[in-house]
Amino acid sequence: FLGIGIASKSIEATQNMESGMIALGFGGVLMVIFSAIDIIEGIFDCRAASDVTKVMPAWVFALISLVCSIYSIVSLVMTKNFTTSNLIGAAIGVVLSIITFMAANSIKRAAGK
Repeated sequence: FLGIGIASKSIEATQNMESGMIALGFGGVLMVIFSAIDIIEGIFDCRAASDVTKVMPAWVFALISLVCSIYSIVSLVMTKNFTTSNLIGAAIGVVLSIITFMAANSIKRAAGK
């Protein structure tokens, strides 16, 4: 980012680059948060797979992951700044989140919670 800012010739281009760098930084922070949620979800899913009484944290994180996945695809569509591969990747993320949530929900019902 610093190299891009230095390489730009005009002040106006630098100001546009600065706002773009802020947006990219915010997107990067969101990506790290969403990834951490996915890792924690995986840990709780493994714990719930071995002991059905521990399904509630897995269910909660599956729901949070589903909301994050839907937010990801909606933000891609709303900004109209996406490629086909980005959109397909986000759609696959939503499908996987739905499958994980449905599995956690069925385990929750079977456990009577």
